[in-house]
Amino acid sequence: MTSPESSEPVLSRSLNPASSANSVISAAIFEGAKSALMAAVPSGGLVYYFHKNTEFFRKSTGPSSRTALVIMPPLFMFALTSELEIIRLKRKEARDIQLAEERRINPNKVMDEKKAAVVTAESVRELNDAYTRNFGSPIRIKATMGIHHHVSNIVAGHPFKVLGLLAVPTVAYIAKEQMTAKNKDALKFSQKVMHTRVYGQFGTLMLLGVFMSWKMYHDKYGDFMSVEDAVWELSASARNEREFREKIDREFIKMKEKGVASRQRRAREIKEKEMKKKSVAAAAAAADGTKPAAGSQKRE
Repeated sequence: MTSPESSEPVLSRSLNPASSANSVISAAIFEGAKSALMAAVPSGGLVYYFHKNTEFFRKSTGPSSRTALVIMPPLFMFALTSELEIIRLKRKEARDIQLAEERRINPNKVMDEKKAAVVTAESVRELNDAYTRNFGSPIRIKATMGIHHHVSNIVAGHPFKVLGLLAVPTVAYIAKEQMTAKNKDALKFSQKVMHTRVYGQFGTLMLLGVFMSWKMYHDKYGDFMSVEDAVWELSASARNEREFREKIDREFIKMKEKGVASRQRRAREIKEKEMKKKSVAAAAAAADGTKPAAGSQKRE
């Protein structure tokens, strides 16, 4: 167990209490609904425009497919935004709980950390080195995370998903251009399909090369991360390591106690066996002493 004088406090509360679940879910639903509404306007407008102005779209789609094209983007944005909002609020709540516990246990340390919380180039460099030593992977910590940093992390972390999101509309656009080209009557349908496959394959391979090169760049130099997230992960790693060591110590004490008890039990069993052997030997000796007397009585 951690001593009261230890500089690392043990949290007495859960970092994700169930009491705040309703407020977090409500906020996530609100943010998801806003994103869904923002996505519904362009998706509905595009479907309406193509339905009114494109004969190919009207013939190739039915009521159910057009309805899906309208509602699927808003549903996707609702699910994505609400999930990201839940993660953000839970992390913020965990940080607040941890800070409150540390302030309760050691107020002076928290005040010193607040004074030293001014982000400078030297502090970011030291934090970067500490993260690399602790996790063994490179990282690029930024004082402020821009949208381009987040996009870069998403592309490097999910290159095939991003490739699918971009390759499918790219191939669809190539197919549309091939089917509606000015010389479309001079080409057979099989030739148009072949052109679509060649151009689409070329475009997909180009995108794949770009995304995999970007992933290799991130693997070499690390992802982007904010100062708050880096500090949170380092503190969580230290807390997990401390809890793991405490668990190992408790298990070692239990094993030691079990070993002492088993040795004592074996000693008692050996002692009981020795006493049993002695009693058997004494009984045998007593029986041997009475046999001659019985024989002499028979001769008389």
